[in-house]
Amino acid sequence: MKGIITDIKAGIRLLMIIPALLSWAFLSCGGGSEDRVPTNDVLNDIAHLVILDTYEQLLARGQDLGAAIDVLSADITAGNVENAREAWRAAREPWESSEGFLYGPVDTEGIDPSIDSWPVDTAGIEAVISSGDEINPEYAALLDGTLKGYHTMEYLLFTAGGGPATAEESAQYLASDPRLVDYLRAMIIDFNAQVGKLVVFWSPGESNYAGELSGAGEGSTVYPTLKAGLAEVVNGILGIAHEVGNEKLNVPFSDQDPVFVESRFSSNSITDFTNNILSIDKIYFGRNGSLALDDVVEDIDAPVNDHVRAAIDEAIIAINEIPEPFNESLLDPAQAGVIRNAIDKVVALRLVLENEVYPIMFPGGNKPPVDET
Repeated sequence: MKGIITDIKAGIRLLMIIPALLSWAFLSCGGGSEDRVPTNDVLNDIAHLVILDTYEQLLARGQDLGAAIDVLSADITAGNVENAREAWRAAREPWESSEGFLYGPVDTEGIDPSIDSWPVDTAGIEAVISSGDEINPEYAALLDGTLKGYHTMEYLLFTAGGGPATAEESAQYLASDPRLVDYLRAMIIDFNAQVGKLVVFWSPGESNYAGELSGAGEGSTVYPTLKAGLAEVVNGILGIAHEVGNEKLNVPFSDQDPVFVESRFSSNSITDFTNNILSIDKIYFGRNGSLALDDVVEDIDAPVNDHVRAAIDEAIIAINEIPEPFNESLLDPAQAGVIRNAIDKVVALRLVLENEVYPIMFPGGNKPPVDET
């Protein structure tokens, strides 16, 4: 099962690439669009005030998790396990709310699979623990993504060798073998190194990926046309809507297989899915008054923004009607209708983006080819 869901993510991103020959119509700054919000200004705010800001928050939360793991490794108690668990959950939030923009260095530099591969290889994790290898950050850096990152840390912090565990039981488990805390410390150092690279890649400087996106069609070497930059952003939110509805919710439910449930060890799945949808919200509607896709749509067909707002809200409500832990609810026949409703609401959100927003952004262009649930 190694890398199954990571492969699905990659397939979705490939599936969502917009054909090169789309009609560009009004989105250039000419052609009578002088009164419209400049699209490059929208991309600038998305790049700096949403994406880079989210990655900076992710790094800060990762450093907090590192501090909690350091305290835990020095004094393995139930209280310190619980503090590390809470720090893990806090670090999870900005990452899951970034999955509407899994493009650029997070993709090309392999950072996504390095820190968020799932399902994890539990047998491989146990093999690392029982091996004679020295576990340090250099060792962790060479491990496959299914043997490190969020979900391997989750495995060590929230279980006692794989099964559900209280904080006291996890503390006893971690205290039973010093290699376990060595593994945790090595992983969080590698994790923060990966996230640190992500912040550097998007920050002003040699890479300045935020500048590449905001400068689409104005000298960007990554996005030579404005169309290319906007297509990246629109495909990002379409991709995560597809992934939540068709993969994260539907695959484990349809297969009746809890192994495919993301964040199942921590019972954080519903929060993860909610934050995925919120990543669409902040790209589409912005943060703290920033320009966003809704500003482009407002000038063309304002009611569409109301449709997107309603679809996002309905998807979040439906997801949160599923009882946690999701890996147990999906096996409960009494919850089948609730889960199916959540899937339908997320698919409905994707269809609003695909059928109403997409034609505004790319008039005359083909719809992105996305499989139906």
